[in-house]
Amino acid sequence: MNYRVDVHTCGKEMVKSLEDASYPDELPEFFKVYMAALWSERLRIPPAFIENFGRKIPRNVMLGTSSNLFWMVHINKINDDLFFEEGWPEFVQENSLAHGEFLTFSYAGDSKFYVKIFATNGCRKNVASHRINKKESFNLCEGNEASRPGNSYSIEAPRGNLHGKALAVRKSGGKCPSFEMVMTKSYIHKGLLNIPSHFNTYLKTSDFGERIATLQHKDKSWRVVVATSSNRNRFARGWTKFVNDNSLKNGNICNFILIERNDLVFKVTLSR
Repeated sequence: MNYRVDVHTCGKEMVKSLEDASYPDELPEFFKVYMAALWSERLRIPPAFIENFGRKIPRNVMLGTSSNLFWMVHINKINDDLFFEEGWPEFVQENSLAHGEFLTFSYAGDSKFYVKIFATNGCRKNVASHRINKKESFNLCEGNEASRPGNSYSIEAPRGNLHGKALAVRKSGGKCPSFEMVMTKSYIHKGLLNIPSHFNTYLKTSDFGERIATLQHKDKSWRVVVATSSNRNRFARGWTKFVNDNSLKNGNICNFILIERNDLVFKVTLSR
């Protein structure tokens, strides 16, 4: 299959391919042993890891887990240290982090982290998918980013009212529904991309009709038609331009994160 599915319905081979797609190898990463007294409100990013961001530190990052959910978290600078702060307490609560659990943070670029959580028994943990109602709307999941100069590096900040956006993210827990697709020759050359049926609940489409979606990747945007037929949705007109402009090839993985539900704005991250 070409999209992420519930691992409980799959055999070992499917689980392995799913994890390979979700957690690419050889990404810069760091780990933390979760200590509730220290890290429940904010989490310090190791100073040695900061160079992996380059000279522009993203103000907003997405923390993705194996439950296929993402949390919007703000990076704040306190003295010379950087912390995951606004949005982090929700991540802690909704993943039921407990004292002594082990977390790894792999940075995939484009302001996106993959997070693996290990319980104190040494086994992988996945609780968020069972605790969160995925049909909720998250319209203010992420703002646009711009940079401002600093001494040794700069921190990217969203345009507009940061405080208002932070409150909106805090209210929703920073979660954004998403789906992931492995590119095939058909998706690349036929001008259509099928959207998984489990994602229909977020699209507000009629049985037959069209809506305009915006795909954002890095600092560019593309307008793409979402065509609906017999309760089936797909990216249609405009999809070929997105494919060509981003040089998508067979086997590339596209992760579509719905950051504005009402206007159908997707943040797209690519793994090649």
